[in-house]
Amino acid sequence: MRTHLRDSTLRRAIVRRFYRGSRMALHRFEKGELGHWLRVVADNGEPGAEQTEVPEHVAKALETLRCIQAGADGQWRITDKGRLALRMEEPGAIHLR
Repeated sequence: MRTHLRDSTLRRAIVRRFYRGSRMALHRFEKGELGHWLRVVADNGEPGAEQTEVPEHVAKALETLRCIQAGADGQWRITDKGRLALRMEEPGAIHLR
């Protein structure tokens, strides 16, 4: 009976570790970096804007965090969650007062 419990616990731990490892953002953002890259993506989406390249590892991390998604034309578009994150990065954000 104890062996079954131990195996079950081990199995859950392995599944949790695999799931967590596959869903984590692959980039550790420094303070202000998340807002910077979200602003770049938002600015790239503006008509006639100069296109700034977003590094692939940063784009992958932002996509994993669901802050950006690929548009129909293949360009990155900022999501509602990304817009919220941008607002939270602004100096006048309510949580900074």
